[in-house]
Amino acid sequence: MGRGHPQIMGYASFECSDGAYVTVGAFSETFWGRLCVLIGHEDWLQDQRLATNARRLDHREIIDGELAAIFRRKPRREWVTLLSENDVPCAPVLELDEALVSEQALHNKAAARISDGGYDYSVINSPIRSGQWADPSISPAEDLGASTRQVLAEVLGMGPDEVDDLIAGAVAHESSARINPVM
Repeated sequence: MGRGHPQIMGYASFECSDGAYVTVGAFSETFWGRLCVLIGHEDWLQDQRLATNARRLDHREIIDGELAAIFRRKPRREWVTLLSENDVPCAPVLELDEALVSEQALHNKAAARISDGGYDYSVINSPIRSGQWADPSISPAEDLGASTRQVLAEVLGMGPDEVDDLIAGAVAHESSARINPVM
């Protein structure tokens, strides 16, 4: 089925000419009719094999290839505009970099920008929020091994000599070396 819906013909994601995808939600007869008119396939509205969703499902092969070819003719932005202007439910399928800077993600504070060691990057925020709580502080992860001594001492109750032995035997790691984030 790929990006299509198993029970609704006309509800799927299609690759556009720019390589981006758009999801089309022609899930009712009204929306299906609007889509057919928009893409220049009014003939599908007269074709008895395609008269209902159930019949369209039986003849999916007639529609799928044609829709895929049609959507490859224009870039996603143009399709979203055309579909929206013609009242056909749709949405762009966003890549991660697009999603992180989308209006919705910014409004919901889904991501945050942090700086660390000369790098600026986005991180995902916790989705758990309450008006009763202050926004959580977001900071870069510490260097690998920076808390080894503290954790082994405070959590496991080890003394300095035991920690030294674990580090010397490569069982535990202590480092002040910088681990650069993946961009």
